[in-house]
Amino acid sequence: MKTQSIGTFLSGTGTDGTEGLRAIKAQGGITFAQAPESAQYSDMPRNAIAAEAADFVLPPDEIAKELQEIARNPG
Repeated sequence: MKTQSIGTFLSGTGTDGTEGLRAIKAQGGITFAQAPESAQYSDMPRNAIAAEAADFVLPPDEIAKELQEIARNPG
């Protein structure tokens, strides 16, 4: 089911991953980008955020907590 997709975007460079997050979000999935201040390389998360392709912008430990919550309550 399309709405059960989750994309997570962590440290990196470039813009290619932003398109993947856009595609997931367009189909009703949930998208995450690593908070740029917590990333070793912040270009990729910054691009996703600027493109409004991320539903959540969090440091990795908070992304993990949110994913656990989604797994417990998938609705």
